[in-house]
Amino acid sequence: EGCGYTLDPYEFLVYEAYSAAGSPYDILRVEVYPGFGGPTEPGTYLLTGENYASCTLCVVAYAGCTAEQCQEAFLAQSGYVVIESISSVGGVFSGAVEEASLAQVTIDSEYTSTPVSGGETWCVDAYEFSAAVEQM
Repeated sequence: EGCGYTLDPYEFLVYEAYSAAGSPYDILRVEVYPGFGGPTEPGTYLLTGENYASCTLCVVAYAGCTAEQCQEAFLAQSGYVVIESISSVGGVFSGAVEEASLAQVTIDSEYTSTPVSGGETWCVDAYEFSAAVEQM
């Protein structure tokens, strides 16, 4: 099940899905930062492996999560996000992640991601998402 939320629709919009209701669980996030040059309209967008600190359209996964922390983080290095609907509060954020390859990374307190040497890969062939956008 997923949810969509925003702090300010011009600054950032997030879709977040959880693999389970209880711990441990995994999280898949699609993050859009229109205020910093990210998508503002429907379309197909290429994931280029940017650093987490500078990506304006990010697909991030977290594995082995509890309420306190997640054991592993993964950042998309390639693939696509197809945005069908992107909206402000009261609207819908929907689309799909396609052919995405996520590399295991560490993310520091400045949001800089660093690939884990010999780390794992998380693949997403096709994942559709849709959620009402709510104010966080």
